[in-house]
Amino acid sequence: TRKESSAASDVYKRQDYIKAQPGWEFVGIYDDEGISGTSLEHRKGMQQLIEDCKAGKIDLILTKSIARFARNIVDCLSVIETLKNLDPPVGVKFEADNIYTLDSNGRMILTILASVAEEESHSKSIIMNWSIDRRFSRGLFLTPALLGYDQDEDGSLVVNQDEAQTVKVIYYLYLNGFSFTEIAELLTEYGRKTKLGNTEWNPGTLAGVIANERHCGDVLARKTFTPNFLTHKSKKNNNDRTQYRQRDHHEAIVSKEVYNAANHLLSLIHISEPTRQEAIS
Repeated sequence: TRKESSAASDVYKRQDYIKAQPGWEFVGIYDDEGISGTSLEHRKGMQQLIEDCKAGKIDLILTKSIARFARNIVDCLSVIETLKNLDPPVGVKFEADNIYTLDSNGRMILTILASVAEEESHSKSIIMNWSIDRRFSRGLFLTPALLGYDQDEDGSLVVNQDEAQTVKVIYYLYLNGFSFTEIAELLTEYGRKTKLGNTEWNPGTLAGVIANERHCGDVLARKTFTPNFLTHKSKKNNNDRTQYRQRDHHEAIVSKEVYNAANHLLSLIHISEPTRQEAIS
């Protein structure tokens, strides 16, 4: 795409610039393609860059802008401080902002601009959440394919008859006292396929099948939410945010009575699930 071509062009220009400088040695390109800049936790490229700086492989880092480096002011300034305190110190030059972090004026300007970058991420997060709320309130739900269903050309859920039989068997066996472990063993033995096409089942997958309201034709939106736009860690929604439910949204595989009974049983079992013999004794 045009955006990808532009980004690649910037990288090559920066690489040529480094190689053209007398006494400079090009170490490499560190990149986190497709990864959000708001958290360092999942940025493997950034983590490797820091490790190589600590190992003495790098003296200077060139990056296009603060927003490319980090949108989290805490992470941004923390990394800058870590690099500055190495022996020898490692500086970062932000080309678009004309800032060099080993310069005192540069660090002051960096603090101000990094704050702006973080606020931009915060604003985008608010807009995105508002957009999602509007979508849900209008009955427009995100309904990815799951066991028992496929998606048609419009993205609507349509029953996959072969997979639906597996779903019905899971509910039937569970309500008749079989544990998830026993059900998993039976499905594996008979070669029934998961949604991903595997023939080996695990108990956790089966618990998810029982708990998913889409199997009885309903849709519940916002089961989880992200309380902190910087960490991106989701949290179970226990009435912390508005939830949206639409009943009879699509064709059901099991009745609501069966679904409710199975989930009532599931709610009674928290830590150790009884075996079939224990459940019926």
